[in-house]
Amino acid sequence: MELYTVRTDTVAQLPQALLRAHLPLRCARAEGFRREEDRLRCLGAGLLLRAVLGAKEAALRYGEYGKPYLPGGPAFSLSHGGSFAVLAVDGDPVGVDLEPLDAARLRIASSLLTQEELDWMREGIETERFFALWTLKESAVKATGRGISGAPRSIPVLPVELGRAHIR
Repeated sequence: MELYTVRTDTVAQLPQALLRAHLPLRCARAEGFRREEDRLRCLGAGLLLRAVLGAKEAALRYGEYGKPYLPGGPAFSLSHGGSFAVLAVDGDPVGVDLEPLDAARLRIASSLLTQEELDWMREGIETERFFALWTLKESAVKATGRGISGAPRSIPVLPVELGRAHIR
C-alpha cells in the first residue's frame, strides 16, 4: 500500500486559476462547503487523485454505496481531517481514514465500540486508543466499499495491529 498526503496550507497557496483549470468539478464541489478548511481538504483530495492517479474527476465512478473507483485503475481510498487529505493506493481493496484527535468524541465511544474494544481503550491513553479503533473501523468499511452506515459495533477490529484492520 502506498500513502500520499497533502496539507491544506499547501493547497491554500496554489493559484485559484490553476485549481479551476485542472479540477473544475472538485472546485465546484468545494464551493458548497461553508468553512474554508473543508474546501481546502476537498481540493486536497482532488489534487491527490489527479497527481497520483492522473484521474480527472469525470473519470471516477461510484459503487453501490458511493465508494469512488477508477475503471481499470488501482484500488484507492481517500480521507481528510484536520490539516490533511490522504490517499491510499493498492492493488487490493484498500481503506484509509484520518481523524484529528479530539477528546470530546470519547463521549460517543460506548455507542460505537464493542465491550471488548471499550475495555482495551480504557487500558491505555483513551483518546489515542479510541481513534485507533475508530479509524480502523472506518478504514475497514471503506475497503469493502460499504460505508459505516448501520451499527459500528458490528465491525469489531481487535486485536489492533498497526496498519491492519481485523474484521470478524
